[in-house]
Amino acid sequence: MQSVTRRDFLKTAAGAAALATVPFPSKVTSDTSGRSHNQPLFTFVIDADPHISIDRNSEHTGREKFRMVLDKVQRLSPQPDFMLILGDVHGQALKEILTEVDFRLPIHTVFGNADDKSSRDILRRMFPEDFAENDYYSFTHKNCKFISICDAIPGDHIGHLSSELYRGLRQCSWLERQLSEGKNKYAHTFAFAHIPLHPQGEEANYYLAVNDQKFLRELVVQHEPTALFFGHLHRLETFKVGKTDIFSVHGSNWTNTLVPPPYDPIGFNVVRVYEDGIKLEFIPIDPT
Repeated sequence: MQSVTRRDFLKTAAGAAALATVPFPSKVTSDTSGRSHNQPLFTFVIDADPHISIDRNSEHTGREKFRMVLDKVQRLSPQPDFMLILGDVHGQALKEILTEVDFRLPIHTVFGNADDKSSRDILRRMFPEDFAENDYYSFTHKNCKFISICDAIPGDHIGHLSSELYRGLRQCSWLERQLSEGKNKYAHTFAFAHIPLHPQGEEANYYLAVNDQKFLRELVVQHEPTALFFGHLHRLETFKVGKTDIFSVHGSNWTNTLVPPPYDPIGFNVVRVYEDGIKLEFIPIDPT
């Protein structure tokens, strides 16, 4: 396939409004539903680790790649209801881009370990309804509950559910109440954060601290949310905890080369929500 030049890439991003809608790809990354479906209850987008102000492993900048994400999201059919950004956002760069483009979807985000104090302060001001009191929050949408977990300390690749650097020091008891309410009241409960659970619950870099994992796993087994979504790994990793599906999703700026090849492509995921499950579908943004 012929490479796309930097000029062509920018031209494509700038002309997004004039392009046709993009259908969902036919290849399903993960389908947790138990039967065939015609129409989902709704769809939403997950974008992880955009690192908007970092230029790495490409002739295209982080800002250009994020513009490609926004372009492709707005050309999806059906149009998703909102976007979740799973950390390592870079608040100032996000603020600047959103003032330059006409992006119509609501955005909900979490902090990543690459979001320093300045980035977090900017994101709090950008999304005051979410970060009204604490660095963790929840919202409801079409009889589904979404729980945002803060688990990333600036500069630390290992995740923690409690830290004096977080605004709000009672996240664990709050999280238990949120998951309990979700199980008893809503059709689906979803939680999302930056740093993931380890598939075997082991102590390892790039994952939650082992005791935090034990606590969260116990809550998940007890309250059975539909799915948990994480970023941080820059690659797809899926497994189950009890009946709950756990997804660490692709990065949208660069792929993780710390694992053996083949490497995952960069891009974002679209989640279709049905009465009895979800479908997670990957949308690549590699311009080559």
